[in-house]
Amino acid sequence: MLARRALPQAKLGATNVSVFTKRTTKASAFTGVWVHTWSPDSQQIAFLLKQELYFVRATSGETLRRVSLSRLKSLGSSFGLAWSPEGRTVALPGVDVRGRRGWFGVDVQTGEERLLFDVATNVNVWSPHWLPDGKSVFYNDRKRHVMSITIDTGETREFLSNVKAGGLRGGFSWLPDSRHVVFREQNKIWAVVVPDGQPFEVASLPSELDGYEISPPRCSPDGKTITFAADSDKVEYWVMENFLPPEKVAAK
Repeated sequence: MLARRALPQAKLGATNVSVFTKRTTKASAFTGVWVHTWSPDSQQIAFLLKQELYFVRATSGETLRRVSLSRLKSLGSSFGLAWSPEGRTVALPGVDVRGRRGWFGVDVQTGEERLLFDVATNVNVWSPHWLPDGKSVFYNDRKRHVMSITIDTGETREFLSNVKAGGLRGGFSWLPDSRHVVFREQNKIWAVVVPDGQPFEVASLPSELDGYEISPPRCSPDGKTITFAADSDKVEYWVMENFLPPEKVAAK
């Protein structure tokens, strides 16, 4: 469980809230951190803080390393981060010193950056997710569609039109079974079997988060944990485990 971990500028929280049979834990609160991404082995979490990419141990919050992003002159951190399946690259949006706007791949060890694909100035690309082969990325275009783009060719295609799951336009996360997608709609976490399943409620958010801005949920690669951030005058990370009903688990 990601509880009581020490993070940069952290003020630890200690509130455990029972949500039905699911457990939600306020892990920590700190300034300047919003989106995050899990490593493929579920052992690390990466997030942006100012102009650096932090890598922390998932179980304790211990900072393992920091990578400077000085060659990216602006970062659209609220658009999402995505750790590649082979573990070598984190994808993030930004504008580099040459004025190129798009999604960049950052080497998790060296910080070396490369442009993955360009993004037009009038297009929003949210909530990226790598395909298992590491050659393509799913993203949300904020127009009720989930798209995929092939990195080498730039070819795009529509994967899912989320008519039945309007919350997908605000960000989503795949479960490792490649069948379920989790997303937030108002004060609830939902899941849906794609491409044409009926959304079902996973959990209601604790009432103490009323008035907070809530990030899109992120599922760990091992499928055991959902995390999300809540932002008011500070940012808090929350953890949810055992989130799928037994009948959904049995059907996986």
